[in-house]
Amino acid sequence: MGKRDIRKAVEAKVELGYSRQHAFDEMRLERPELGVKRLADIVRHVPSLAARQRYRVEQGALLAAIAASVLLQFIHSPSIYGAQAEDAKAFLFAIPLASIGMGIGIFRYHAQLYRWLMILTLCGIFRRIGVIHFEETDPWTIAHYALAVAIAGLAFFLHVKLASNYRMVPGTQPPMVEFPPEPGSFTM
Repeated sequence: MGKRDIRKAVEAKVELGYSRQHAFDEMRLERPELGVKRLADIVRHVPSLAARQRYRVEQGALLAAIAASVLLQFIHSPSIYGAQAEDAKAFLFAIPLASIGMGIGIFRYHAQLYRWLMILTLCGIFRRIGVIHFEETDPWTIAHYALAVAIAGLAFFLHVKLASNYRMVPGTQPPMVEFPPEPGSFTM
């Protein structure tokens, strides 16, 4: 069973209202041949319905910031990239397309993309931070950097909240995995 098939099976259980812990335990019973760590890593990145509902506003804000950033890059890329814009038109067209692709994955709650979005956004900020002359910076560039900081911050927040790490219980055989309580769900 491939990683994609496992993820789809876990997503089907989550759509029925299962918590990540419950989905993990059910998958362990249905597929005992799956490695505990491999299954836990997949389940970790599938947020529960309660967590999705709890953080839907933040998710929407992240998607809006991504859309605004893509729109800003299409509208005003010469201001953002300066004289380099003429030399790299194909590259400038690829960045918004990659952002759109990542936005679609985030819309589908692929929680592993939050970390990648944060890392790539911060790399983009730090790569150009030395080139900026703050005395000569126009409002478009400032808006672009403000959106990038907002995207990185929201991606970090959602990664921490929706893809929180599990804990391997020491001394148990077979290995037991505990997921933290889901935000917005009730536990007994």
